[in-house]
Amino acid sequence: MKPEFTRGTHENYSVDVRKFKKEGEFKKDCLIPFLLLKPLFFGAGGYVSESMSAFSLKEMMENAMYVVSPRAMATKRIYGGGGREHSLVSIKGISNLRVHVDSGEGLRSEVARLLNNAITSYVIQAIESDRIDQVEEIENPIRTLGAISRDVEGDWKIRLENGERTNALDYLNSTYIAAIEDLFEEREQSSWDVYALRTFKELYEKLDQGLFEDQFVFGKIEWLMKILGRNVKKN
Repeated sequence: MKPEFTRGTHENYSVDVRKFKKEGEFKKDCLIPFLLLKPLFFGAGGYVSESMSAFSLKEMMENAMYVVSPRAMATKRIYGGGGREHSLVSIKGISNLRVHVDSGEGLRSEVARLLNNAITSYVIQAIESDRIDQVEEIENPIRTLGAISRDVEGDWKIRLENGERTNALDYLNSTYIAAIEDLFEEREQSSWDVYALRTFKELYEKLDQGLFEDQFVFGKIEWLMKILGRNVKKN
């Protein structure tokens, strides 16, 4: 139940070093907001207790909370690899440069894994092609990541560095989904590409309407699948 010990995976996405840099710097600032918010769609769900030492095993279990992403709760810094602190993302490699998502989800659903990997790769491609070249950064990203993960009711509000408070789903839509659609207009698409983007857009629309118990939604979003399945068993 301790976040550091929760099951997760590392994700690696190959990038073109010439395209993933701007003025000598990696374009990670364009990717980080997406990584902070993507657990809303791709969180694995699970129980965590943020303090094991303060409770006996029984008390720890009684005080455990269900979260969207146990891996998000374990993330202590945004960028950088190595050390004992879990980071959100790092850049690794030299000739074979890759985005390394340290806080990847331990997804078991094949559909959720497909969507996670596909949409993340499309976002990176949109950044490489400069369709996403500037984004409004999220204020206090670590705190936001934890707050988003704790909220299983759907009141996902975030504060941006410019002081604006906005809906997390609206931010994802305007910043990333629109850019992926532009990307798809100019690149060759496989049937899996079409499926992934169409499904992701439909999930966004249904989540935006609060349709968490819609079969299409909880059948593809793993954290919802688990919490709704638990509630069904209780009843």
